[in-house]
Amino acid sequence: MITNPFHYGKPVTDPDHFFGRRREIEQIVTRLQNVACESSSIVGERRIGKTSLLQRFLSPAALERHGFTSEYVFVYLSFEGFSHITPTRFWQWVLEELEPKTENTQLREQIALIRQADMVDLFEVRRLFDQFTRKGLRIVFLFDEFEYVIRNKNFDADFYGGLRHLATNYNLALVTSSSRELIYYCHSAEIAGSPFFNIFANITLKPFTQEEACLLIKEYLEGTPVSFSREDVAWLLHIAGCHPYFLQIAGFFMFDAYTREEYAGPEKVDRRRKYVEERFEENAIPNFVYYWGHSENGEKITLAALALQSKRYPDRTITADDLKRLYTQVESALSPLIKRSLVVEHDAGYHLFSPVFQEWIIGELTDVSVESEMTLEQWLEDYQRKLVERVYERTREVISRVNPKYWEVVGRWLSNSKNREQVAELFAWLFRTK
Repeated sequence: MITNPFHYGKPVTDPDHFFGRRREIEQIVTRLQNVACESSSIVGERRIGKTSLLQRFLSPAALERHGFTSEYVFVYLSFEGFSHITPTRFWQWVLEELEPKTENTQLREQIALIRQADMVDLFEVRRLFDQFTRKGLRIVFLFDEFEYVIRNKNFDADFYGGLRHLATNYNLALVTSSSRELIYYCHSAEIAGSPFFNIFANITLKPFTQEEACLLIKEYLEGTPVSFSREDVAWLLHIAGCHPYFLQIAGFFMFDAYTREEYAGPEKVDRRRKYVEERFEENAIPNFVYYWGHSENGEKITLAALALQSKRYPDRTITADDLKRLYTQVESALSPLIKRSLVVEHDAGYHLFSPVFQEWIIGELTDVSVESEMTLEQWLEDYQRKLVERVYERTREVISRVNPKYWEVVGRWLSNSKNREQVAELFAWLFRTK
């Protein structure tokens, strides 16, 4: 049986299968190895490879390759799902993970005493890291999904002040991961203004370049009896973009197709690609739902505008001016969408990272089979208080053919007088072509 070299669903833990991110790794390594032992914040959308990058620092072979000596102690924790953890439980958990990685008996005993107490004393924690520093040890905490801590109201400004003190005065560095920059998740202005966030260098993970994406496919196929045609590689990049996770999904099913008689061979290109696209869409849609659901209204409008314009003008570069004619506030939404890798900037224009994502957005917006708690007439009656009669009628035309879940999003989009006619006309075109 031929083993499929592509994989998805779990982080890459084998350093031999880790691909790319050389510049990002170099930046993290440089900051950890300098005199100050500095912290970094890895930022990137779900499935872009943040966890795989963090876990690279748990591989002895990878650490040796990057020049880390035995003075470095790396501790990994994922906070995903821990929405209500307290500062005491935080330190107990951190110290519990640090204890078995500490070779010095005296330090291990000190850790045990601190973490077993009912309340963790920050002064004792400070003394502990002072001892680590005096012994020439450098502690690196790899905090995955750290946004769960930042938006947790149990953690106040004093907690972050204490953590900053430890990171700036002792050999302690934090390497965190989050979907957006940490300050985005702050639950109060006081915490947002904390100097804690100044200790990090933000490192944004973006999709691979086209050259990197092609190289990933080539390297994964090495040592296997399968070789994708140049046309199939180009097609994979078309449906998956250069996003590492979606490339793995598309590559997995393309490899599978090449090893199955009913799809293999140059004469079965269409049949093979249909099989791959169907499997790709099945596995990609849950992520599309997440991306869309975790987008603010302005971001949803920008994604929808880009999807509709790209569908209407498939051979044209969609520029910022094109989008601004549809949504005047598009510039404030484009930047975070690019950082999240949902929108790609290319040739002085923009496109969604995948045409499959584009079609999903359009389908989601126009799915009128979804039930609503209120009728269209009730919603419009409530909404028209803000609108003049002409606007009401124009809005009704569009909203009547939109998924009820997005009446508010599209209604807000249409409520901007500078965009209304262009937006309504764009939807009218879409409905004519459906």
